[in-house]
Amino acid sequence: MSKDRLVWSRGLARYMVLADWLTEKIQGGLYGIGDYLPTEAQLCSSHDVSRYTARAAIQELKRRGLVATHHGVGTQVVHEKVKTGKFQLSFDSVDEFLGSARKLRLLVLKSSSKPANDLAAAILGCGLGQKYLHVEGRRQAAGSEQIFACSELLIPERFAGIDQYVGQGQSLVSELIEQHYRVSTGRIHQTIEPIKLSRQTAVALGLPRPAPGLLVCRTYFDDGQNVLLHARNSHGGKNAVLNMDIRRGRD
Repeated sequence: MSKDRLVWSRGLARYMVLADWLTEKIQGGLYGIGDYLPTEAQLCSSHDVSRYTARAAIQELKRRGLVATHHGVGTQVVHEKVKTGKFQLSFDSVDEFLGSARKLRLLVLKSSSKPANDLAAAILGCGLGQKYLHVEGRRQAAGSEQIFACSELLIPERFAGIDQYVGQGQSLVSELIEQHYRVSTGRIHQTIEPIKLSRQTAVALGLPRPAPGLLVCRTYFDDGQNVLLHARNSHGGKNAVLNMDIRRGRD
């Protein structure tokens, strides 16, 4: 096994960090197609992780289409590129959620200042007709060209100055608000509901028309319960699944 050790990224589940590290080694040629990865016991010993973490990392590699497990033999590399656009989320805190969310990139299609209608005013807690920043875009998982979700962002007018930075670099919109306005996320409220995707959204996601999907809405609040950001993400097909691990303690 390579002598270099992985660096544990703050805010990411440990099994995801290990899976990402192994993915890099596969894509970098350390483990070629047909090679076998270190055993769970070897991963535990080399990286000081639990058997649960090592096993979960291998399962994540299988979900990415990179490896296959042969009972009694080991875990064999079967592909060098991630074959699925599905994005798995595992988190038990705001920091961990934000860390996982960084694995998606936002491609901005359009941004504009809009007057709040009844719905926007209720979501943002602002007055009817008050301006807010409206952003439309697409989200892609790292290492995949597949569109993961069609996104719509509602950003209060007081934070509209981040417009020029949204979609640039690796920073999340919530992080841009914190960087430029010194206001951090204290709570994220999430709702998930089944929807029928619009024709335009289905086409963007590469799905047949009409198509069912999931609408995932997240509202970000500061510690004073003021709205920082509202995000609406439409998912369809195999991506219309949210995977979440709920754990009692950290590894």
